[in-house]
Amino acid sequence: MLERFVKYINESKYNTNQIEFIYLIIENIHRNGFIKDRSILSKPQFSNYSGIMNLFPKDKAYEIADIINSFPISD
Repeated sequence: MLERFVKYINESKYNTNQIEFIYLIIENIHRNGFIKDRSILSKPQFSNYSGIMNLFPKDKAYEIADIINSFPISD
């Protein structure tokens, strides 16, 4: 799981806030094994960074979303 994000981070230049945001996603997936609800990305833990669409260029935000979507959703 981590490999997907590490490869992505290593291939791009991100600022500190962007990297911290990605690490929050990694922590959530590591803790739960999945993303319980995609809306978590707008919850306080993540919204401190103004949300994925404000934090990353549109194309990068969609790439991150694709990585997130490769993990299962809980019912």
